[in-house]
Amino acid sequence: MHEPVIVVRYTRESHIGGTPADTAAFLAPVGRGWYALFMVFSERKVIHYTQGDCWALAIAVNEMTGLPLLGVGYNDERGFPSSDRYWCHVVVGLGDGTVLDVRGVRDPEEVFEEFTNFGGELFPMVKSDLQDAVEEVGTHGFIHTDSWETVQSDAEKLVAAYLRAPA
Repeated sequence: MHEPVIVVRYTRESHIGGTPADTAAFLAPVGRGWYALFMVFSERKVIHYTQGDCWALAIAVNEMTGLPLLGVGYNDERGFPSSDRYWCHVVVGLGDGTVLDVRGVRDPEEVFEEFTNFGGELFPMVKSDLQDAVEEVGTHGFIHTDSWETVQSDAEKLVAAYLRAPA
């Protein structure tokens, strides 16, 4: 069963200030100064794609859009970049300096704050290298998600919510 995109509430605020960090939400104008706050994924789905299956969601979005895969590398305790081999999250780059993951369009600094202790950097990733790395760490597939079809469906919702202008 697919989780729907639902309207959580209506507001006159034009930004998402105050929305808990554990929701994937966005605002859409509905007219006369009102906005609808939508939640794209449940908290459970956000956990799935921030604690193990981010790589799968990024690959699915990459395949749908052609947007580049980017690894979130972390700096060591001295603030120096780690090797490209060590990534802690995978996103897609939007070409304007922002990235897309399960929480939506984000500034890289926000992603570094969530996933790294000493800052980080974005670096290009190749799909085959990413899949090899996932197998190397022993997951041999999804950690939380039940199927590739589920990941593709979630990627479609993410792209529709954040990358396609409303009709």
